[in-house]
Amino acid sequence: MGTYIMRSHKFIWYCLFVVLDAANVAYMAVLLKQTMDAATGGDMQQLIRVTGMIICFIAEYSLVSWGTRTLKAAYFSETMYSIKKDLFAALIDKNANDFEEKKSAEYLSLFNNDLKLVEEKGIAPFFVILRSVVILVLSLAIMMYIQPFVSVIAIALSALPIVIPKIWGKRLGRATEAYTKNLKDYNRTVDDIFKGIRVVRNFELEAYMTKRHEKSNHMVKSARWDMEKKKAGADVTTNFIAVGMQFAVFAISGIFVILEKITAGDVLAITQLMNKVMNPVFDIIDSLNQMQSVRGIEKEVLSYLSEENSEKMQETKTTGKLETIRFKQVSFSYTQGNNAVSDVSFCFEQGKKYAVVGESGSGKTTLLKLIEGELEGDTGEIFYNDGKEEWSKREKRKAFSVINQEVYLFEGTIRENIVFDDVLEEKTLEKITEDVKLQETLEKKGVDMEYCLTGNGENLSGGEREKIAIARALSRGKEWLLLDEATSGMDNETLLFVERMLLKLKDVTCISITHRYYEEILKMYDAILVMQKGELVEQGTFEQLLEKNGVFAKLYYTKTE
Repeated sequence: MGTYIMRSHKFIWYCLFVVLDAANVAYMAVLLKQTMDAATGGDMQQLIRVTGMIICFIAEYSLVSWGTRTLKAAYFSETMYSIKKDLFAALIDKNANDFEEKKSAEYLSLFNNDLKLVEEKGIAPFFVILRSVVILVLSLAIMMYIQPFVSVIAIALSALPIVIPKIWGKRLGRATEAYTKNLKDYNRTVDDIFKGIRVVRNFELEAYMTKRHEKSNHMVKSARWDMEKKKAGADVTTNFIAVGMQFAVFAISGIFVILEKITAGDVLAITQLMNKVMNPVFDIIDSLNQMQSVRGIEKEVLSYLSEENSEKMQETKTTGKLETIRFKQVSFSYTQGNNAVSDVSFCFEQGKKYAVVGESGSGKTTLLKLIEGELEGDTGEIFYNDGKEEWSKREKRKAFSVINQEVYLFEGTIRENIVFDDVLEEKTLEKITEDVKLQETLEKKGVDMEYCLTGNGENLSGGEREKIAIARALSRGKEWLLLDEATSGMDNETLLFVERMLLKLKDVTCISITHRYYEEILKMYDAILVMQKGELVEQGTFEQLLEKNGVFAKLYYTKTE
């Protein structure tokens, strides 16, 4: 995290003002000593001079305090902005499968909870330590000037707090990590329940989900109590040592007053400086404990950032044109010993049209994810352009337009959901919307491209959402189009119209998963791939597969009866 602490150009300025602010704190004791000595000595002229110095000091102190607080706000705003920017860039570039495994609630917790802890307990304590060290050094220097013997005793006593991190540091760190983990689990539980609220209502699961929430909520409560209890223990130990040290130094100073070795002003200054010695020591200890407590969280955040940098380092330049994708005995499993795809070998060629068919759970969607690079095979190899070039994940994404079975639409207008920030000529957009019959749909609804969608397009039907998704994919002008049941929500007439249009696209490779067996459409594919229990059991044209009278023929006749 050190790189981010020093990345902002405001870092040096903030450190400078922190040092000046700390110096002011230590210098207060000198002014108090001079005021007391002038008053007890009856020196009016000296008292007036000291009063003038105090007025100037107050003005300077106020200015430095204002600058310190202003720079603190600016520094932390910029630093956290930088961390969030890089973290978001790292997460947005991860495979969609990673989001399915961890769930978005965990990533949301990373931004809302973990980064807040990093700011408060990982970065802020660095500047507390800097300020405390300056106060400690200057206070000890002034004490040494006033009375070296007392200062030596103070320095010796100030070493006692070193035992605090050894006693509480690791315990507090483990407790904080446990609290953070339980908080993430709680967020995931609530997110899971709310997303499935329709199921909760339909199956009257309110009581069950309340118990599930209560269990997770109780875990958070227990973890927080354990963390706060250990923190309280550390604080009590700190206060016990602090009070004892303060009274010890005060008693020793009293002896020196009796012996007439120091003045009343010196006692006042030493008493004040002792606070300036003790408080910084404990602030340093507390800050080190805090930084230790979030070390695990920092490692997690940095692991995502290092993944992004690693991905950037691995990027290679390709010709930009993807001509073939060759599978060679590729297998993949989500769980060990249960392959979703088994020993698949096939070559997809640019410009051709492929249909992928099979019963539910036969591995069709997994095959598509392997093609686009969202998943990597456990065994076997996938060659892009026959392995002549290395294609990074980002470069694969640039090559494909993907329409998933579950269409997602963002809040905003229909136009925004199709073009986003791309520059697309109006005529081109109009042609695309006409090709997928979206324009016709909008006219029937009495709306236009500026029609605003609610969360995930809830104010549209499934077929209307699919038309927008297909238009979105076509607007990118990519040469490889992957479709996972892209037209399943459309009526038969619209489905046939759209699929004819897609299959007639020149120089565009279409790999389409379908459950609808229309003879006219199936005949338009260059090859049909038949999946069964993760295996590619048949391949060929529509006529070839019917003539073979195997798995495909059985599926076709069953579906068309």
